[in-house]
Amino acid sequence: MEDLWAIAVNPRATADISAAQVQFALLPQALKDADRTLAVDRDDSRITARF
Repeated sequence: MEDLWAIAVNPRATADISAAQVQFALLPQALKDADRTLAVDRDDSRITARF
């Protein structure tokens, strides 16, 4: 799961992804197109994503 969030916030990161996880790979370009950045905070019970 760490690799998936890495590719979501860093377009140069790489990870093996399945069809069910493709949204993580598409997110950096979508954010760029919308002129947004992603901030992700994670702890043991929660993931917060802001853009």
